[in-house]
Amino acid sequence: MIILNTSKLAEIFVLTDDFMQEFSPYFQQKLIGAKPWQGKMSKSEMMTIVIFFHLSGIRCFSWYYKHIVKGHLSSYFPDTYAYERFVAQMKHVQLELYAFLHYFCIGRPTEANYIDSKPLEVCHIKREKMHRVFLHIAQKGKTSKGFFYGLKLHLLCNQQGEILRIQVTSGNVADNNVKLLKSMLSGFKGNVYGDKGYISKLKKSLQAQGCKLITKIRKNMKKPLLTQKEQYYLKKRGLIETVFGQMVSQCQIEHSRHRSPINCMVNLWAGIIAYNFLDRLPRIADFDMKDLKEAKVVLLKD
Repeated sequence: MIILNTSKLAEIFVLTDDFMQEFSPYFQQKLIGAKPWQGKMSKSEMMTIVIFFHLSGIRCFSWYYKHIVKGHLSSYFPDTYAYERFVAQMKHVQLELYAFLHYFCIGRPTEANYIDSKPLEVCHIKREKMHRVFLHIAQKGKTSKGFFYGLKLHLLCNQQGEILRIQVTSGNVADNNVKLLKSMLSGFKGNVYGDKGYISKLKKSLQAQGCKLITKIRKNMKKPLLTQKEQYYLKKRGLIETVFGQMVSQCQIEHSRHRSPINCMVNLWAGIIAYNFLDRLPRIADFDMKDLKEAKVVLLKD
């Protein structure tokens, strides 16, 4: 049984349509040679269809569009394209989805903020030399689970599971890459927690701008002096893994059947936007000194 929340569908459409009414005039002014959209479907309708797909729980977009959109949701979308035409037109909403992502989905820094990356495989590692869709875009990279061929999604989130900053690179870009860290944390203020992959020489320069990068350490490194609050939040670093887990399992941001790099980005942005429409986001509780003061301590004597 497939249960579709049409109230969520209406909510997405209202937000995207309101956004497009403001964004379209600005887009026409800034882009040289841009022509007004003359498609049978509005861009807000197309954005809504793609975003709602990532909330539907359906894995096959072709089946979703042919049977759900053109069938059960035909009263919501009376003037739909044929499936092949819709897929060809999806590339025209890539910029709008990216702008909507930054307009609607970006939260505010909290006491604890977490940074990590997620590999996005575009094909099996054994087929990397035959792959052509992402030629010169995807690269071979390595994670704790082994090698992969594809892209990397770099994410910064707060303790409430809200997205703060996001960037996509090729798979061979390291987490502590200097240019990447400067781009991700430029102008950012607050504590940022990461794993050992974010050990970097930029810690001092970041701290000068008000951003404290706190990471786990290697065995041959001296233990840094951390407050109880910082130790508490560092142990909760698994929050961002949960965020990635929900993006993959519930919002389907990753699959290896893309036939176009632009449509890949359309699905990626739509999946990340869909994550923000989930009923409940993962979060961690604030650090509270009362819990430490009221903790019962028992001394055992030999």
